[in-house]
Amino acid sequence: MLKSPDNKQQYELTAPFPASFDIPYRFFTKPEIKAYLSFDGKNPQKLIHGTDFSLTDPADTGTLFREREWDESAIRLTICREMPVLQNTNLIQGDKIDA
Repeated sequence: MLKSPDNKQQYELTAPFPASFDIPYRFFTKPEIKAYLSFDGKNPQKLIHGTDFSLTDPADTGTLFREREWDESAIRLTICREMPVLQNTNLIQGDKIDA
C-alpha cells in the first residue's frame, strides 16, 4: 500500500554531481523508477537503469546511485515513480473485496 501520493523528486544540479540521490517515497519494483536529466533549451534525456544509475532494493524509501559520469550541462535530475493505473485482479466468485 502506498502511504504517500508523491511520485516525483527533483534535484537541481551543479557540477560536480553527487554520487547518490534520495528517493523519499515507497516503490515496489525497480522498473517503476525512471530518471531524467533536464537541460537548458534541450529535451530531457531519459537515464537507463543499470547503465546510468542503480537503485537500492524497493522499500519505503530508496537511493538512486549515479553509475557513470553524466553530461555536466544538465541542470536538473527528475526521479519518477511510474506505476500502472490498473492492476490485474483475479477474483474467485464469492470472494470479498476490501473496501
